[in-house]
Amino acid sequence: MASPRVSVLMNCYNGARFIGESIRSVLDQTFGDFELLVWDNRSTDDSATIVREFDDARIRYHLAPKHTTLAEARRQAFALLRGEWIAILDVDDLWHPDKLRRQMDLAAEHPEAGFIYCGTRILATGDVDGHNLPFDVVGDDLPQGDIYRRLLRGNYIAICSLLIHRERLAALGGFSGHYPVMEDYWTTLNLARRHPAYAVPAILCDYRLHDSNASQGGPLDNFEDLRIVRELFPDRGAMLAALRIVLRHVKKCIRHRQAPQLADLGRALQQPGG
Repeated sequence: MASPRVSVLMNCYNGARFIGESIRSVLDQTFGDFELLVWDNRSTDDSATIVREFDDARIRYHLAPKHTTLAEARRQAFALLRGEWIAILDVDDLWHPDKLRRQMDLAAEHPEAGFIYCGTRILATGDVDGHNLPFDVVGDDLPQGDIYRRLLRGNYIAICSLLIHRERLAALGGFSGHYPVMEDYWTTLNLARRHPAYAVPAILCDYRLHDSNASQGGPLDNFEDLRIVRELFPDRGAMLAALRIVLRHVKKCIRHRQAPQLADLGRALQQPGG
C-alpha cells in the first residue's frame, strides 16, 4: 500500500465530548490523500466507540500500551506516521475544509520548508478567557521564511495549524517527550532554526479552549519556555530570549504575589534544558 502524502495525528484521552466533530473536520477536507492516526491514551470514556463509528479506511485507531503525558504520546506515535508531511489535530480542535489543500499547495511551492502553518481562531467556551492566547492572527501577522528570531520572542503558532515535513522532524529525533505543556514550541523553534517556514494567510483552524484544557500543569510547567530556549545556548538570540523570559516570569510572580513561584523559577534556572 502506498504511503499517504499526509499523516494526521489525533491524540485522544477521554475526548468523547469532542472527538466526533474533530474527526469529521478531517474527513471533510478537500485534500483527501491522508491517513488519520487516532492515538488513544487509554481513555476510559466512549472515545474508542465513537472512532469506530466512522467507516473510513483512512482512519487508524491505536490504543496506547499505557497512559502517558501528551508530549510522550506524540513522541511514541511519530514512529507510526507514514506520510511525507505530518499534521496534528488534537481531539478538541477543528479544521476548516480547505486547511490541508491550501497548505499542501504552498508546500509544493516551497519544498525546502520545515513546516507550513496558518492562522488560528480561538473558540473559548463557558467562563474560559481566551484573550491572552496569541493565535488570533492572520495576513501580515504571519511571518514567513526565516522566523527563528520571531519565535524566540514567544510561541505564536497553534499546533493544530502545523503541517510538518516528516524527514526534517525525524532529523531532530521526532517529537520531544520532555515538555508536557510546550512540546509544540520545542518543535517549531528547532525546525525554524534549521529550515524556512511558510504560512497560508488565512484562518483555517479553530483552537477550542475549555475548562478541561485551560489550566494544564503546575508552576514549573510555566517555565518550560525557559528550558526550551536554554537548549539552544550559546546562541546569542536564545540567550537574549532567555533573559526576556526570566524578566517576564519575575514580573508575573511579583504582580500576583507568588513568592513560591519565584523560588521555582530560581530552581528552573539551575536545571539543564531538556
